[in-house]
Amino acid sequence: MDINTISVKTPQFYKCQYGRVELLNDENYPDWSNTLIFFLTADKTWSIVVGTEEAPQALPANASAARHAEYRKELLEFQARSARACSMIISSVTPSYKCFLFGKTNPKDMWDILKNRLDSLTSNSGPFIRRDQFLNERHTGKGPISTFFARLQQYQAQLASTRLPISDFELMSHVLKGDTLDSRFKSTVKTLRLQLETLTWNTLTQILINEDLQQAADTVAKANATALVGNSRSNKNKGRNKGKDQTNSRTNSDNRGRNQNSNSNRSGYKRNWSPSSTNDSDNDHDRRRKRSKHSNNCHSHNSSDEIICYYCLKKGHIAPECKTRIKAEKLQRQRQSQSSNSNAHAANTHSDEPTVYANIADSTVLACTTLLASQDPVYRSAWHLDSGATDHIANDRKAFLQIRRLATPIGIRLGDDKVIWAYEKGSVRIQTLNDSKFRDFTLTDVLYAKELGTNLISTRKLGLKGCKTILNPYDQGADIFDKNDNWLGTADIMGGMYCLRILKIISSS
Repeated sequence: MDINTISVKTPQFYKCQYGRVELLNDENYPDWSNTLIFFLTADKTWSIVVGTEEAPQALPANASAARHAEYRKELLEFQARSARACSMIISSVTPSYKCFLFGKTNPKDMWDILKNRLDSLTSNSGPFIRRDQFLNERHTGKGPISTFFARLQQYQAQLASTRLPISDFELMSHVLKGDTLDSRFKSTVKTLRLQLETLTWNTLTQILINEDLQQAADTVAKANATALVGNSRSNKNKGRNKGKDQTNSRTNSDNRGRNQNSNSNRSGYKRNWSPSSTNDSDNDHDRRRKRSKHSNNCHSHNSSDEIICYYCLKKGHIAPECKTRIKAEKLQRQRQSQSSNSNAHAANTHSDEPTVYANIADSTVLACTTLLASQDPVYRSAWHLDSGATDHIANDRKAFLQIRRLATPIGIRLGDDKVIWAYEKGSVRIQTLNDSKFRDFTLTDVLYAKELGTNLISTRKLGLKGCKTILNPYDQGADIFDKNDNWLGTADIMGGMYCLRILKIISSS
């Protein structure tokens, strides 16, 4: 294959401070336009592109000098933003489409030309073609299932203003079809079908994303356990072989002794074998057997020290024997038993345990929060976006700008139904960055839970403050904007989670 062939087939991208997008070609207009709208909105130039904002009108001749100076400033600013929009559009298309934009200086004209030529959704058959593409989408098991869900939502957004919109119920129906998802989710899909009448799109995606992450964590744990068992068996075999070698060596030595005795008999010396000699031989055999058993026990002991429990990640035992797991299951059964009591009994029952109302549904937290924290300080200090967290939660008290004691502790229920406690809450000030762009913002009502293995930003809480969290296509992370569409932060995908880019935490110390 020559160099020219490689360069033609390799995707090319346009990159700016807000992310990157594949250059516009004959096939990717819907994805390109959707992504570029985000870029232009973040750059405060989208209003110029759609024509809702125009250049400031010229002043009458009798206007004051101060007003003329202000007008010139506004005009220069508008022209600079318009030029940025033109530059962003023309830089993000392939050379074959740049010729259509030649000589154009108005970003609205550029956008309309590309839309009329490439947007198949404006044609009569366009929506039908796009809907067929949606119905043919499958998750083959390659890549995270969250990326597959993002593609489905792109189809929904693209068809929203056409004659063939896709409802949330249709999204769920497509996902729960027999051949849409990988066979790993077969049992989960059967359960979700029974709940279709009360199920929501957000709940369905969260359950399946959690299942995907949990299966990935289980696969890694099984691989580690298999490797450790293999090492243990190898060590045992070495011990057995060593015992056999010792036995063979002693057998040869005994044979040599018997040969010597036989030679002595031939020279005229006759030796009488007594019962005591037989006992000595048996004792030697017993000692060899005990020594071999002791050697195997030593190897078994050493290998058990290397076994790691996939539940608590401590050495020396396996998950079914884990005391931490047994204790957690016991507490869970007690809570379930308490919740099943009737209201009459509940009214007469006094419980000292505070009410649990902060929840974390993300299974990545279930797998990693209390386990990886001690091994990975970078993960512990990171801040992750979590759609399943009902509250912002931090694990470092020094990160708080201000903090106060709670009148009643708050229990935080993790994805595995384990509960950890928060006794304080306060505010955390974060400075984010995106290339050369910086922004400070403050999270309020942040719970402090030192047992949590990482820090969580609740997208639900952000939404209640008017903020928007936009998941970028092609697994390109996410962006957060405030209620005025001003950029707040960018999150990159790290280990399957959205990790916020942070320059520093501004604390009171």
